[in-house]
Amino acid sequence: MKEGITGFPMKRYKGIIVKQTIFALLGISLVYFLIGVTGFSFKDLFEKCLSIELNYILLMLGLTFLTILLKSSRWSLIVRLLTNKEKFPNGFFFHYTCLSTLIAFFVSQTFSHLGVKTLSLKYKQDIRVIEGSSTVVIEHILNFLIMLASALPSFLFVSKLLPGVLAISVSFTLIIAIFIVTNNYYHLMLKYAYATIAVVYTIVGKIPLLRKIAHFELTFNAPASEIKKINALKLLFFSVIIYYALLIRYYIYAGALNIEIPLLQFILTFPIVYIISIIGITPGAIGIAEFGWFGVLLYIGVSKEEASLFVISQRIFSVFSMLIIGLFGYIYYLFSSAPLAKNVSVLEENLNSCS
Repeated sequence: MKEGITGFPMKRYKGIIVKQTIFALLGISLVYFLIGVTGFSFKDLFEKCLSIELNYILLMLGLTFLTILLKSSRWSLIVRLLTNKEKFPNGFFFHYTCLSTLIAFFVSQTFSHLGVKTLSLKYKQDIRVIEGSSTVVIEHILNFLIMLASALPSFLFVSKLLPGVLAISVSFTLIIAIFIVTNNYYHLMLKYAYATIAVVYTIVGKIPLLRKIAHFELTFNAPASEIKKINALKLLFFSVIIYYALLIRYYIYAGALNIEIPLLQFILTFPIVYIISIIGITPGAIGIAEFGWFGVLLYIGVSKEEASLFVISQRIFSVFSMLIIGLFGYIYYLFSSAPLAKNVSVLEENLNSCS
């Protein structure tokens, strides 16, 4: 039987593809249902998109670029921490962060980030799958911490248990508390993160089917190097900026469509959409994320016509913006990394011949 790149039978891949296709059709059906319910007009969408001012477009592209740059920098720090490897091609992390983010619009976010980043580290940098996938796990842990600090006050606000200003204060207080804990106990937090990763892979190693899928050595040893305080705080700071840059980009996009949204309510309801997008069962959370956005926008007073225009057009704009930035990342990686690798190789050959 033919095998895939991880030693997993191709027959199994077909099963996964069929399931993903079914979920994708479900998501697309939800989008069409939303369009039908709201009386959405593609003509209005086309006209609205053409009327968006250039400065709005450039600002949103800039914020998207910033989030990708910070994500790639954060991933780079984590990889160096877990692998003790310092030399990587120029643009490597930015390119594969772009690629995983772009693919996440069409498949599961976890599958996209875990698959693309893990395989790029394995086949481009010869880093074990268990180490590569662990870097993505730590990224998700950081995202979870920020999401937790934002989501708890959000749900209390939506449940009308906390007023808006107090809920915002609680959110920022929780974020500051996470920084304080990280500053004082970052070694302990890292120790438990390593322990958690080791336990997870020990469990995975006892499940034959999952072991076949992974097809890699399941022993995880914590790296010898220790994380510095400045790096721990930098990782957390990057995560906070990534979250709020994404929030601001969506808010600015609403402004570009001339949709008036109360900023305070938008900040407090955004975590709900963020969570729905992450846990959505459809590829790229298509349909699920749209309904999440639609419900949140209706809750904060946006009309159903404007809400439907926002949820449909924002996905289209997000995909096209990532295509533009992803193309830039690929070109930079292609032309800046290859010559560097070649020069290093020639230098090593000359040094060996001299010795």
